[in-house]
Amino acid sequence: MYLYVYDESAQERPHAKEVLQIEHRLADLGIAGKAAHLGLFKQVDDFIRQEAKRGATTVVAVGNDRTVQRLLSTLLDVGLVFGLIPLGPDNQIARVLGIPAGVVACDVLSARMTAVVDVGVLNDKRFLREVHLPHAPAEIVCEGAYRVIPDGNGSVTIRNLSQAGASGSDVAPQDGRLEAIIRVRGHAGSRFGRAGSRFVETRISFRSLTMRHPDSLRLLVDGVETEGTRWEVGVEPGALKVITGKDRLFLSP
Repeated sequence: MYLYVYDESAQERPHAKEVLQIEHRLADLGIAGKAAHLGLFKQVDDFIRQEAKRGATTVVAVGNDRTVQRLLSTLLDVGLVFGLIPLGPDNQIARVLGIPAGVVACDVLSARMTAVVDVGVLNDKRFLREVHLPHAPAEIVCEGAYRVIPDGNGSVTIRNLSQAGASGSDVAPQDGRLEAIIRVRGHAGSRFGRAGSRFVETRISFRSLTMRHPDSLRLLVDGVETEGTRWEVGVEPGALKVITGKDRLFLSP
């Protein structure tokens, strides 16, 4: 049995026609199911847990990366298969999973090609794609073995899924590891060119990592903002079973 959880934006006028097409296509394919709307259905987590006890097998988010982030921990707690119908902007996760936008995604759901992927953990938050620290040189302690302090104004991205739109697969979400990408500006007179002319990138593959900074900083967790001074980052290997398309940006091992 399928459960469909609609993002708040699905109620907006620009999406009305597309949502109606999606619902008709799901019915044609024989995979229509119960539905809840974020914002209107305030206890959506309880709804998912109750339906899981009643035999639900799959939860489908109709929305974007923010919708996925909202549902991810509950999905993992109940152990249901995760599906996605992209709606509106900010759908990097869908692109990596090879799921086309709108009504065409219904056919991907029906084909039910699945993969088991890792899930990242930032303190008490889970993430599927990435954590991004846009600015400030946070101290990074990797697996208790070595320490990195980025020099100058740069960024830190911790990635579980490959970057959407990139050629090939630069991160494997099935290897039980995450990747930290540390970017700082090149220094004048260095082989990297003039100051500010380009970024120097360092990549670290890891299972556990600590970031900290004396001041409170803002991070984006799958596009959702959070704030803090210290973050423990880890990975839950093979934690989530997802429905993917044939054009997904990673290969099964």
